[in-house]
Amino acid sequence: MAALFSRLPSIPYPPEQDGWFSPVTSTLDWCEENYVVTHYAAEIINTLTNLLFMYLAAKGIRNCLKNGHDTVFLVVFIGYLLVGSGSFLFHATLKYPMQLVDELSMIYTTCLMNFATFSYGKSRLYSTILAIGLVSLAVFITLYYHYLQDPSFHQNAYAMLTAIVLFRAMYVMEVNMRPRFRSKEREAANPRRKGGVKAVQQREDQRDQEILRTMWTMIGFGLSIFLGGFGVWHLDNEHCTQLVQWRREMGMPWGFVLEGHGWWHLMTGTGAYFYIVWGVWLRHCLNYRQDEYELVWPNIWTMPAVVKRQSAAATGGASGRGKKESAAGAGQQRAIGCIQGHDEIAKQTANDDSLLQVHLQTGQCGNQIGAAFWQTISGEHGLDGSGVYNGTSDLQLERMNVYFNEASNNKFVPRAVLVDLEPGTMDAVRAGPFGQLFRPDNFVFGQSGAGNNWAKGHYTEGAELVDQVLDVVRREAEGCDCLQGFQITHSLGGGTGAGMGTLLISKIREEFPDRMMATYSVVPSPKVSDTVVEPYNATLSIHQLVENSDETFCIDNEALYDICMRTLKLNNPSYGDLNHLVSAVMSGVTTCLRFPGQLNSDLRKLAVNMVPFPRLHFFMVGFAPLTSRGAHSFRAVTVPELTQQMFDPKNMMAASDFRNGRYLTCSAYFRGKVSMKEVEDQMRNVQNKNSSYFVEWIPNNVQTALCSIPPRGLKMSSTFVGNSTSIQELFKRVGDQFTAMFRRKAFLHWYTGEAIPGGFRL
Repeated sequence: MAALFSRLPSIPYPPEQDGWFSPVTSTLDWCEENYVVTHYAAEIINTLTNLLFMYLAAKGIRNCLKNGHDTVFLVVFIGYLLVGSGSFLFHATLKYPMQLVDELSMIYTTCLMNFATFSYGKSRLYSTILAIGLVSLAVFITLYYHYLQDPSFHQNAYAMLTAIVLFRAMYVMEVNMRPRFRSKEREAANPRRKGGVKAVQQREDQRDQEILRTMWTMIGFGLSIFLGGFGVWHLDNEHCTQLVQWRREMGMPWGFVLEGHGWWHLMTGTGAYFYIVWGVWLRHCLNYRQDEYELVWPNIWTMPAVVKRQSAAATGGASGRGKKESAAGAGQQRAIGCIQGHDEIAKQTANDDSLLQVHLQTGQCGNQIGAAFWQTISGEHGLDGSGVYNGTSDLQLERMNVYFNEASNNKFVPRAVLVDLEPGTMDAVRAGPFGQLFRPDNFVFGQSGAGNNWAKGHYTEGAELVDQVLDVVRREAEGCDCLQGFQITHSLGGGTGAGMGTLLISKIREEFPDRMMATYSVVPSPKVSDTVVEPYNATLSIHQLVENSDETFCIDNEALYDICMRTLKLNNPSYGDLNHLVSAVMSGVTTCLRFPGQLNSDLRKLAVNMVPFPRLHFFMVGFAPLTSRGAHSFRAVTVPELTQQMFDPKNMMAASDFRNGRYLTCSAYFRGKVSMKEVEDQMRNVQNKNSSYFVEWIPNNVQTALCSIPPRGLKMSSTFVGNSTSIQELFKRVGDQFTAMFRRKAFLHWYTGEAIPGGFRL
């Protein structure tokens, strides 16, 4: 080898000499000759190769701070930086104090990794005792090494600590991640798997198998480099005389290639970095954060890193609790963020099991709207008319359990209770295209009907059936690991939907006082129905909703009729057309419960941010884009257009103009390939233009939510929910109709005959 390099141009090695830091006081003096390159560094190659340690340590520290990894790994990387810095100073000076900094920092950093590995999943008492034990061990090694001043003692101690932490970490990885080794306790502790969908569980098992293959490749590669470094280090010690002779024959810089201890620095530094990053990734996997973080390691020639996935980074935090405030000057804009994550999933509002809903639909209108809603979301989740999954994306399955229970044969059943006081509506639902979707036991119906009489639905016929309905509701609620709330679709103009619907709401509120209650309430209009007593029924129902509902989405038949006539250009709108509009809004509002997204919200968050006072929970809703059937191919939907349509009174599904009141709060749900920045900019622009229509005493009163999955048949859409004082127009219209009849006591005997206590009281 020396003969090969001797033909190349080189600089002869000068003799060893004293330097700036002479004399040598360390108990170790490696094979590199002292002060042969520069007067200011004893072992120049051994010194400079420590820069890799310092670079990788700085890279790891920055990664921990940027991505929010566990604090223990930040401390480990700081220790890793101390090892590199201490070794740099030791080889530059060959002073005994610097030798202690170099070698003892290796012990301390390895003790930290032992703590990170052995403390996982243990109690605070165990972790405290472990910490005290490791600190005591580190102090003992420090004192005894200083007493012996024997490098072999340090080398053996370091080797034992490294071997222990490696084998323990590999054991923890296998036992907790490989599906066939996982304990029942481990399975039960996983909030994603507890009560989850089997298809999702199978996907997660497959994902964990792939992660394990990558992790074994990574630890094998890193360990090979690490042990290879020790092999080179051993050769450097054993054959030092021969290596020095060869280096002098080769000259500089070619002789630097034979500096074995320098290679030891490069190889062990790289191997140690691989191991620490592997430990960071393992901790995230053990805490069910695989959907929140990812290991980036394109090939063996690159350094691995654990980073947040883009969807997690967009929400500003691993836990999903963060609120991403818009840029300076955004004024009243707020975006609520949540994502999917996992031992910490319990801390996140986007946790699948904490979003579970029980759906109720009462009366003819409620059942027709409910059937349209289930047809819409079944299609979005890849289910056919019998509930069998035929989809193509894991995202369709991921939060299926929010609205569906899994049955056998890959079949999913809606968590729905269908109620009416006459059998005809139930027969119509069963005969529909998705009639086989529902559980037969969840159809609860009477025989006589309510005859458009609120009192019959609330006090007589409905009261006789309500216990049977509540039994079904209890069964569905008990099947949920963590029920978030109930949603009910009903009409305020009918007898069953209004009378029995409000009775059910009050009974459920009594039995589940801490669960959310959301209603999709259809307000009657003479344009759509010819039932003369609808104002009576609506007035009686609204009082119940004020007291017992948390969120009421007001669907105004008059506004739906106007949208169909003016915007959609339908000459003779049917109930099916109106129900399709309502199902589009319901699908939009529930999108962030059913699918993961960049910025998510759920019903509880919506209530917290939308309801400034308990009784003011009646929301106006809107949907965009709304275009006539023939105009779809002549326009491309953009975010500015969606935002403009959202705030257009003609697109509101409540016949009230927001310009006649002021918004207390509002929320916008965007679906599709939408830029978060563009959404924020457009919402801010619209809000600035309409600032006089927003109250100034509620800051940050516009909430946005983003989901990348568009509705079927559209590239993007938006759903609007507003809490505006202009909703009074809707109530005033009903109130005027009520007063006109009540002043003459018209039709009142039908209600007093059903024993309404004291009749009407205004």
